[in-house]
Amino acid sequence: MKYQISILFLCFSCTVLAQDSRTNDRLKLGTEISTTFSVLDENGITPFLTLKKKRHQFAIGPRFVYSSFDDYEIRNKDNQVYTIDANYRYYASSQPTKIRPYIQFSLEYQYGRKYGESFYDSESPNQTTIGQSFPNSFNLGIESTRHYLNMYTNLGFELALSEHVFIANSIGLGLQTAQKTSRYTDVDQGEIVYRSATNLSVQKGIGWMVNVGLGFRF
Repeated sequence: MKYQISILFLCFSCTVLAQDSRTNDRLKLGTEISTTFSVLDENGITPFLTLKKKRHQFAIGPRFVYSSFDDYEIRNKDNQVYTIDANYRYYASSQPTKIRPYIQFSLEYQYGRKYGESFYDSESPNQTTIGQSFPNSFNLGIESTRHYLNMYTNLGFELALSEHVFIANSIGLGLQTAQKTSRYTDVDQGEIVYRSATNLSVQKGIGWMVNVGLGFRF
């Protein structure tokens, strides 16, 4: 009798472990609301869509910058900022422990556009930043665009609040790249008078990023 009970208990334990294993192995869809601080001027809040399986998680989402909430100059058509965050997270363990350390590889891409107008006075050419002079005076339109692509390696951990809800925190260092160009136009004639060279550059110094987020997995 004791032998039969032991066999039943062993079978039951194996069934439970198999169910737990299948639960941990399945693809889990989730979301994470993260506040991001980095070397970019426009920090903000990113709602991530996440996909997790075992020790691996991928996440992507648009960043809503803080300045767009209260600064009209950022929100109007002449001044635009768009940022996308993405990351890959590798966990130290696939088991649903209370604290889950991880290493994270993060990307942040930002596109920015700014437009303004001023009067170019041919008698005082030093008033402009074009770097060259023109024979006539005219209304000068200046459009500047920039692209940033920053890459970071983060260390962090998740703190499980329940089976589905968690807090995620990380800090990282990385590399910054930038591409900037400016276009100068004669506003009255609608003609381009000068266009600066477009160059991809690696920013000096080490970039930094801090993430604090609240997440949910189904």
